Amino acid sequence: MAGKGFVGPGSGLDTLYQRDLNNFAPRMGFAYTPIKGGKTVIRGSFGFFYDVPPLNFIVANTGAPNGGSAGVHANPGGSSPVYSIALSSVDLVLNQSIFGSAQPRPPFGAYAIDQNYRITYVMNYNLNVQHQLTSSTLVQVGYVASGGRKLSVLQNINMPTPGPVAGAQQRRPFFNQYPDLAAINELNSATNSGYNSLQASIRQSLFKGMTANFNYTYGHAIDTTSDVRNNMPTNSNDLRNECGNSTFDIRHIVTSFVSYDIPRFGKALPLLTKGWTVNSLMTFHGGSPLKILAGTNVSGTGESRDRVDLTGDPFSGVAQNPAVRTQRWFNPAAFGRPAQGTFGNLGRNAIYGPGFGSVDFSVFKATPITEKISTQLRFEIFNLFNRTNWANPGTSLASAATFGVMTNTRNGGSAPGLGFGEPRNMQIALKFIS
Repeated sequence: MAGKGFVGPGSGLDTLYQRDLNNFAPRMGFAYTPIKGGKTVIRGSFGFFYDVPPLNFIVANTGAPNGGSAGVHANPGGSSPVYSIALSSVDLVLNQSIFGSAQPRPPFGAYAIDQNYRITYVMNYNLNVQHQLTSSTLVQVGYVASGGRKLSVLQNINMPTPGPVAGAQQRRPFFNQYPDLAAINELNSATNSGYNSLQASIRQSLFKGMTANFNYTYGHAIDTTSDVRNNMPTNSNDLRNECGNSTFDIRHIVTSFVSYDIPRFGKALPLLTKGWTVNSLMTFHGGSPLKILAGTNVSGTGESRDRVDLTGDPFSGVAQNPAVRTQRWFNPAAFGRPAQGTFGNLGRNAIYGPGFGSVDFSVFKATPITEKISTQLRFEIFNLFNRTNWANPGTSLASAATFGVMTNTRNGGSAPGLGFGEPRNMQIALKFIS
């Protein structure tokens, strides 16, 4: 196990991994005005930024899908290892052990840290051009990007080779040395990420009572893994095949804000006819990737991350049932169960879920009371056009009833009707300002 950096019980190490002392982080930037008057400015910057692994990567991986240890604190070892026992409907008897003679049985899951683990770093860089069209209008177009290196990933270095479910334990690489160990999830710094985007904005400062801001981003984020905690690659021995769209990748994002101070519409009753403002906030963006999984141990590796075979166009022939409140996002017939001992041919995060859109509208009325105190009456409508913003559909092929079906709105699973983009709701508030 020395080749992978795994250290077995009794190693006597007093550190989890070796210190990384070469974290040099230069940063630079510039600004240039090519035309007299300063109405056009070209800006750019580049920098290295280092990070440290969050503590929960090491001691709080509470739900590894392959049964690995929850962290270094829960590794089996010694004659009296720490283990967990779950019991229900327990009768308490005086002088009698609650758990009786229950003992853990091998094989056990373990957790390791690569002794060559290195600190993650990100390179951020951008180049943009800003131009002042008028005294109140500013336009900016830029290229914004980043590249992550030595990113953390959990790999099962004791993953069985693909094959039948029976005999998987004997196919583990370290079975002869550690027959009582099953999954050995090792924290490595072995992956990369990349993000590239075109970002454009138009800013309109106060002009005849109007302020506006429009932003558009076209971007693409790719990586080998987006989720380290409680998550595993489909195949820990082939990280190249894990490279795909980031879990948080959204290609198109449009946001806009408009505010208009309404001119006083009469000379009489000044407390009523002035101080009115209308506002609108608009947000639209595409969907996020779907992690479509087989839901069964097809590969025989026990990782619970086997993907599916794509056999057709997932967005062709999608049939909706108007009699139910749920909606279908993709056609389940376009996916199939992979052959035994394989991982599926669908790439990681290759298919996207439903997009998002919301228009919020509000009317404010400011009224002075004294020289230092005023009130603001606010009437606000969220999701003005009552668009249904669906959460991602079910993505487990083994769950036929929910596979490809959208059953909740974006926040419907945790807070139905509440939150950004939920069904239309209105509120009235009175605010005192001093």
